[in-house]
Amino acid sequence: MIKSVGVSICGAIAAFLSSTASAVDVSDMAGLAAAIAGNDDITLTTDIDCAGWTTAASYSGTIDGQNHAIKNLTVAFINAVGEGAAFENLVIKDAVWTWTKDEIRDYGDHVGGLAISMTGANIVLRNITFSGCAMKAWATTSSTVSNARAYYG
Repeated sequence: MIKSVGVSICGAIAAFLSSTASAVDVSDMAGLAAAIAGNDDITLTTDIDCAGWTTAASYSGTIDGQNHAIKNLTVAFINAVGEGAAFENLVIKDAVWTWTKDEIRDYGDHVGGLAISMTGANIVLRNITFSGCAMKAWATTSSTVSNARAYYG
């Protein structure tokens, strides 16, 4: 009886381990978008040109950039980063974000390059580098923008 319980416990552990998804290797913008949409854990295998990127709605997986770059962003990478997400060993390179007065009004001090907002606990940001990046906020002379802060992350 004990032996059969031991076998079923081992079988359950083996089934669990085989069902645990490993990170998805990503080498282009389409693969990155699909992996983020699937909330997959991601490993970048090369620098990725993200010119034309559309901000991803939300993400709570792990991205290990392996010191590769996500390049040429013009919008925030992800709208909402959720509980347990991790971004490690990642370079954001040659990105230029431009925010209008309406976006600043709508998002306030939550405009950013990596994410617009981060909610929840246990979010890890480790070894993130911004290189050649700029943020611009545009307002007409008749508008008032208060409490706006430009920051990258």
